[in-house]
Amino acid sequence: MTKRLLHELQVQLVELELQNEELRLANAKMAEYEAHLLNIIKQTPAGYFHIDLEGHFLDVNDAWLRMHGYDSKDEIIGKHFSMVQVDSDSDVARAHVAELRRGVAIPSGEFAGRCKDGSVAYYVFSAHPVVNVDKVVGYEWFIIDISERKLVEQKLQEYNHQLIEAKKMADSANAAKSEFLANMSHEIRTPMNAILGTVQLLGMTALTEDQQELLHILRTSGNNLMQLISDILDLSKIESRTIELEKRDSNLHVEISSLVTMFAQRAKEKGLKLNAHIDSDVPLLLRGDALRLNQIMCNLVGNAIKFTATGAVSLHISNEAEDEQYATLRFAVKDSGIGIAADKLEKIFESFAQADNTTTRNFGGTGLGLTISRQLAEMMGGTVHVESMEGKGTTFWFTVPLAKQPVKQDAEPISGVSQELAVQRPPVVKNIHILLVEDDIVNQFLLAKTLGMFGYMTVVANNGREACELLEKHDFDLVLMDCMMPVMNGYEATVVIRDLKSNVRNHAIPVIALTANASREDTTRCISAGMNDYLSKPFEFTNLQAMVEKWGPENGQMAAASGF
Repeated sequence: MTKRLLHELQVQLVELELQNEELRLANAKMAEYEAHLLNIIKQTPAGYFHIDLEGHFLDVNDAWLRMHGYDSKDEIIGKHFSMVQVDSDSDVARAHVAELRRGVAIPSGEFAGRCKDGSVAYYVFSAHPVVNVDKVVGYEWFIIDISERKLVEQKLQEYNHQLIEAKKMADSANAAKSEFLANMSHEIRTPMNAILGTVQLLGMTALTEDQQELLHILRTSGNNLMQLISDILDLSKIESRTIELEKRDSNLHVEISSLVTMFAQRAKEKGLKLNAHIDSDVPLLLRGDALRLNQIMCNLVGNAIKFTATGAVSLHISNEAEDEQYATLRFAVKDSGIGIAADKLEKIFESFAQADNTTTRNFGGTGLGLTISRQLAEMMGGTVHVESMEGKGTTFWFTVPLAKQPVKQDAEPISGVSQELAVQRPPVVKNIHILLVEDDIVNQFLLAKTLGMFGYMTVVANNGREACELLEKHDFDLVLMDCMMPVMNGYEATVVIRDLKSNVRNHAIPVIALTANASREDTTRCISAGMNDYLSKPFEFTNLQAMVEKWGPENGQMAAASGF
């Protein structure tokens, strides 16, 4: 019995020794692992610190000391964490501590730390609770210094702020420039209307051949000046991004016919052949900004005629691509003119630039037409290209995607349109009583005389208030209303006319705006005020007569019913 007990004791002793050895080996491995971890923590470029539940430092590594500018752990151990944390009482900081106390790790976050020298650094961190027997006893933090990144971000924010402010200033300057140019355009167009109108009146009288030639020079110079004003105004609007493209239905055949008719006399005077051709597969019924499309074509055709002494100018429209909804059309203008040197092909698209200075002296112009054309084409989804050889001629072309109208129509080719645009005395049309509202004395005289030549009976008012007073006392068939006047302008007067509570006798009388501002915003303002239509100064007398006939007693009601 004693031997058996002794044997069992010996066995148990051996097992205990084995267990002690395993425990010793485990403790050794644990110590080795801890030393390894401590070495990693010591060597890692990330900062490490260990704090107790009250926030006192228990340990930090060398990287942490370097980040905060301390020389040894003795300066930190036992100190409270708040000494190095900016905004330690913030809601975010309290939320982080609450999470850690519940044993929840914080995988990432940012905070600002205070260094020994008082400077502030920025860190990203991850924090973990230290748990002993299911109880949180402290917290371990790993941090990475992101102060340089924060500095870059701050600089970027400052730079972005400066860019935003600079853009605001630029936009404000552009808006001021556009407003100034619009005002200047109005101020210039008003006397130019008188000048060109007087030229038209003189053209209706008996003149000698020399006088007709002088009159032609006056008219050409006046039209060139008006084109310059329009170009500068358009360029300003493009630069300030105040041009908005519109979408309306148009017939390409009609647009091209009108364009060729407009330039036919100019081409004839230079002995040039002018023709246009639309390929048979080009859809004619389109939807887009026909006004801007026509402006591009006018610039290109006008330039071609200007720089061509002999030969021909042609406009060719072809179909580049087409689907059920859109057609991408190619508009090419070819001339046999002076051509452009290869090294100057891109320069001609720069603002106020031409191929060389002699071009300006010999042919005139500012070089804005091509700049505006390219920018308008790009706004419409295309661009302008050029091919040229000096002395051999030039071809400009651009492609633009245009929406197709639901109804399709077969194309009609256009070729060789040439019309002589002679000024003739208009037929007399009587029994139309017109109230002309105009503050400029010269334009009063000019328009009243012109309307009298047409056979219209005209009464003049100097401003909107006088117009309203006359409309309270007398019946008129039509009002020609200047927009910018003292006392009461045309917009305000039209609002009074349309007001059913006012004493005006006929609230539905057609009101035609006479405006020196031809922008879309101005025309929209005219319609919003209650005007029926508008004429942009300066205008041709034939257009004035057509407008009166459109809104006169016989046709005015029909025109009003069809809408503007």
